[in-house]
Amino acid sequence: MKHDFSGELTENRDRERYITFTFIEEDGNKHRGSHFFAPYKYLKLVDPKLSVEISETGESYLFTIKSEKPAIYMELDFKEIDAVFSDNYFHMCGGETRTVLLDKEDYKLEQLKEQITVRSLFDTY
Repeated sequence: MKHDFSGELTENRDRERYITFTFIEEDGNKHRGSHFFAPYKYLKLVDPKLSVEISETGESYLFTIKSEKPAIYMELDFKEIDAVFSDNYFHMCGGETRTVLLDKEDYKLEQLKEQITVRSLFDTY
């Protein structure tokens, strides 16, 4: 597949545009990617208005992240807890919802809700 984006990238609009894509294999396995037309430091980012809700299942905590606008390098972290999520540091399209897992181990739900932080590249500017 080939597409010419030159009409979309005039007058520094390359700082406002990017492409995301998802390849879905026959077995349902997903591979996501993106391409930016300008270096990250030149992107005209807007506040993605990220939010996260935490719930629990039998052996895991579910972190449901919502993004109203595009979120580049969305990151979950805790203020004082060292934990490994099933996924982290990814891009989200505006209006997208993603769910990330965390094994329960010795964590308490209320403790996680108090400690969670969510940010993206926008927050580093």
